[in-house]
Amino acid sequence: MSLFRSSPTSLDLNGPNLYFSTQPVGVATSTSSSASISGIATVSFMTVGDVSNPATGTGTIAYQWYQVGIGSVVDGDNVSGSGTTTLTLSNLSTGGGGDFFLEADYVPSAYEAGSTANALNEPFNSDTVSITVNPIITVVDQPQDTTVATGLTATFSTYATASDGTTGDISYQWSQDGVDLGADVGIVGAATTQLSLFSTAVGVSTLMCKFSHPTAIPGPVFSNVATFTEIDPRPIIKYESFTENSTSLNSSGSHNLTDGVLSFRANTDASNRSITFYPSEQDIEVKITMAGSRGDANSGYRRGAGGLSVFKLTLIKENEYTVKLGVPYSFNLPPQGGRRGGGGLAILYRKANVIAVCGGGGASGAAGRGGDGGGVNLGGETGTGPDGGGGGEQLAEGAMGTIGSYARPTITVTTDVVNFNGLNVEGGLLPKCTVGDYYAQQGYAPCEDLGFTQARTYDGQIIIGSASIHRGYKAGKGYRENGGNAANNTDKGGGGGGAYGGDAPLVGNTGGGGGGSGYSNGEVTLLVSDTLPTGTQVGGNDDTAFISIEATSVASDNEPVIPAGS
Repeated sequence: MSLFRSSPTSLDLNGPNLYFSTQPVGVATSTSSSASISGIATVSFMTVGDVSNPATGTGTIAYQWYQVGIGSVVDGDNVSGSGTTTLTLSNLSTGGGGDFFLEADYVPSAYEAGSTANALNEPFNSDTVSITVNPIITVVDQPQDTTVATGLTATFSTYATASDGTTGDISYQWSQDGVDLGADVGIVGAATTQLSLFSTAVGVSTLMCKFSHPTAIPGPVFSNVATFTEIDPRPIIKYESFTENSTSLNSSGSHNLTDGVLSFRANTDASNRSITFYPSEQDIEVKITMAGSRGDANSGYRRGAGGLSVFKLTLIKENEYTVKLGVPYSFNLPPQGGRRGGGGLAILYRKANVIAVCGGGGASGAAGRGGDGGGVNLGGETGTGPDGGGGGEQLAEGAMGTIGSYARPTITVTTDVVNFNGLNVEGGLLPKCTVGDYYAQQGYAPCEDLGFTQARTYDGQIIIGSASIHRGYKAGKGYRENGGNAANNTDKGGGGGGAYGGDAPLVGNTGGGGGGSGYSNGEVTLLVSDTLPTGTQVGGNDDTAFISIEATSVASDNEPVIPAGS
């Protein structure tokens, strides 16, 4: 007799157990890729003793992905598969990963033959795994192809960033022709963003930088390949133009003298009042044509012309050469001659030292022409007319003194008279070295070198973009505006600037101003030609001051090379 009623059923009352046949595995990716993790769950039925469970598991398994600390994952623009065996995250950002697990739930089948109940252990979670979003390295500055002459140093630069802000963790390694560089002779910065290589032999090689990061994907990353070309030195002249009160270069450039003449002429642009040039690859023997500026014509009489010279000089590699090119007083731009139309000088410095000077012409007056300026080692011409201004006194080669002066009164000799009035009719003196303003305050002697440095304004500010070379020129006071001054509202001409400035006529007279004198410190060699039998002359330039530079190995003759007019 049965104590309990029994009814037959098709439902297996002993539900299955869930387990993961495939556990998800964590992945590392970068912001440039998507990431997927997968898990697969299944069920099993208990077996008691040697009696197997006849259940067949006709139900299904439902899946849901979860992010630790956030909750269930929902499909969206950057998420797919949140309710499947495979979760995919795309368009990842740095730090956009996290820890994830997959939840499996057994969904029993309907009550029919062979149906099973809920799983005994549902819901069942997978292992927790991580999606790690590692940074990517981006090269933002690629090394450039570089050509240098032997004996010089080539510089290659590069830079990379990490997308997660850990740019400081990036390490650098330069290689040449596939071989990693170290701290050998002539190599600096092999493990930095900037590599310097000293050129020793003509040839071509390739440079590349490897960027490594402890976690970046992919890694390592490589820069573009740059070509390093080493050549024999060329007669290259690099140049810069600027004003002495501006921290910006007006212009800069490079010229190969094998391609022809490099010329500069003074003009009315105030931003071009100083020009520095230097050989960048080797010492160069050059032929230079230089001339001072004309004066102004204040009447029907001829204005004085600037002195003209042709000479030879050896320019020293990476040494500073500065030229100041004068204009007539009417331009109101230094260097200029004396008041009432005097012409400005042309002067060439090596660092702080005066190498050569060509004097400016005097202005004409109502009753006489202006005197011509003297070329290198020549005195200026006296102006004509009633008591025309005297020409600048000729200075012996190498005899220029250390003390300069502006125009001076005739009754006394003063070394620093800046009072530009009609009484200061006597031309002043050029000192053999630049005085400057800033460097004088810093205690530098006028002739003292400044070392390997950039150019500075008169008040000591770095001129941005100027080259680091061996310098000595000191911007500011230089006593270059030293032509004698004629009084305003008079009919006489001002004197030309020079090594020794030309005089203006005395008060009450109407003659022309005297031309300024030229000079050489002994470093130049005058070049004779049919045009200039002695290589230098009084007058010859009826325009603003200029300089023309040629390689002597290329120059066809010693004839003057005069650029186009202003």
